[in-house]
Amino acid sequence: MAMPNKKVWLHVFFMIIAGFALRSCTATTYIVGDSSGWDISTDLDTWSQGKRFFVGDLLVFQYSSSESLNEVTRENFDSCNTAAVLKAYSTGNTTVTLSEPGQRLFVSGNRLYYPIGLRPR
Repeated sequence: MAMPNKKVWLHVFFMIIAGFALRSCTATTYIVGDSSGWDISTDLDTWSQGKRFFVGDLLVFQYSSSESLNEVTRENFDSCNTAAVLKAYSTGNTTVTLSEPGQRLFVSGNRLYYPIGLRPR
């Protein structure tokens, strides 16, 4: 039985690499809240409707540098606990890469914003 020649294997190799490159090129960048940004006046529930997020996508949070953004667990999200966070950001312009499947929850570092909706679902 003859083995395929090197050109065939090389072609297959490049097709596989091209497939990976194509997927990495299809990542979407989302500005959270669009032009309003991550702000108390933004209706984040409406903003997120109809969006599907995938591994590799980027979430860009634009907010006042006097505010902060926290990533929290489901338990801390539900209880509005801003003391125990997974990650804290305070630059005013934070990009988060969705590096693995699953839910990611973000809240304002200001607990006073919880009752009025700065908590995307």
